[in-house]
Amino acid sequence: MRAQIHIDRGRTTEAIAELTDLVALHPGREHLSALLMLALYRASRQAEALAVFQDVRRRLADELGIDPGPELRELHERILRGDVGMAGSALTKRFVRRNDLPADVIDFTGRQQEVLRVLGDLPGAEGGPGAPTGAATVQVIDGMAGVGKTALAVHLAHRLAGNYPDAQLYLDLHGHTYGRRPVDPSAALEDLLRALSVPAAAIPDGLDGRAALWRAELAGRRVLVVLDNAFDTAQVRPLLPGTARCLALVTSRHRLAELEGAGHLSLDVLSPSQACALFARIVGEDRVVAERDAVQEVVRLCGYLPLAIRSAAVKLRNRPVWTIGYLAGRLREGKRRLAELTAGDRGVTAAFGVSYRNLTREQQRMFRLLGTSPCRDFDTGTAAGLAGVGLETAGALLEDLVDAHMLQEPVPGRYRFLDLMRQYAASLGRGVEPEGGQESVIFVGPFPAPSTSCPP
Repeated sequence: MRAQIHIDRGRTTEAIAELTDLVALHPGREHLSALLMLALYRASRQAEALAVFQDVRRRLADELGIDPGPELRELHERILRGDVGMAGSALTKRFVRRNDLPADVIDFTGRQQEVLRVLGDLPGAEGGPGAPTGAATVQVIDGMAGVGKTALAVHLAHRLAGNYPDAQLYLDLHGHTYGRRPVDPSAALEDLLRALSVPAAAIPDGLDGRAALWRAELAGRRVLVVLDNAFDTAQVRPLLPGTARCLALVTSRHRLAELEGAGHLSLDVLSPSQACALFARIVGEDRVVAERDAVQEVVRLCGYLPLAIRSAAVKLRNRPVWTIGYLAGRLREGKRRLAELTAGDRGVTAAFGVSYRNLTREQQRMFRLLGTSPCRDFDTGTAAGLAGVGLETAGALLEDLVDAHMLQEPVPGRYRFLDLMRQYAASLGRGVEPEGGQESVIFVGPFPAPSTSCPP
């Protein structure tokens, strides 16, 4: 809160003016009255500070039949004793250093280039520019479901924690969580403010007021906040700090390109060598040493997607009689592959399903139809023909799917699926009959292996 900063810096005139208005607007918030009493006392206006207490006590007795709370009563007694130092620490130093970060991933593997790129963009970080200037630093990490966005963000947060000693906060915004609605920005701000020890009574009701208080609480402090699993820009923007001494790491399945001034890192799948290393770290080097070729086949069949690799490795670890070659054989059966890549509630199909359900009906239809195509990659004309729509409409839908990381654009104007995503789209395309009749193209029977590019 700005008034607290004014008090800390000896600007009692500004603090008194602001707090007088706030107390008039929110007479029931005792913390505001306590700050006003402290500011008046620091300005050598002890009688007025004591009068504020009497006003609060009289109003509470008349309206509710109760006495002021212990914080206000204690401050009143300290002002009577002239205990300035204690009064100051009781109110202006309630900010508690806090670390809400999840544990770093024990078997975090690869991503060295991505880590160095992010660190190189952050002021004061290893290899980054010098002291921070201007607005808050914001780094967005986007990518498809299961690609490891949260793992990377949490890993970076642990590496950077020393640069932000006042607090390291983590909040899951549930933008793409099965069975959960995205967290409302106002509710998210309440959680963040409570994490900074702001009393519930001091938190405004509206979004704008909470956002302003959040930025004021962070002023002059060095705080890192991880905003994980964001749905869209509108959800994230009110949660961003307003000071260059703070850092926000944001993860999302969407690109969030509308966040002005943010750094953006689109996360791809792992390289083959990194994928093999992750598999080995989970399964154990002793099991992979004799089956290197099988390991390479397994991670290839997993599309080098970290979630799929982890699911396969956990399944193998829990089946001590299986060989890696046997697991590879099960994954070769295309129709069963997605079912095999399930570990508890973290299956690949479930993760893809959340992304699919967040698409519009038109985007879902295009996604399903593209999954029925035998082409390895395709252009706007192919998509328009499959969906029976114009080129402009098809192009817009393709770009939407790229932005949602449901489709890749390896070169301008050409599109393709990650293999696992293609299988998921194909499974939907074979089994869906939307309102109004059958889709314009439905392949029946075994799904053909994509081996050719559709001509432009």
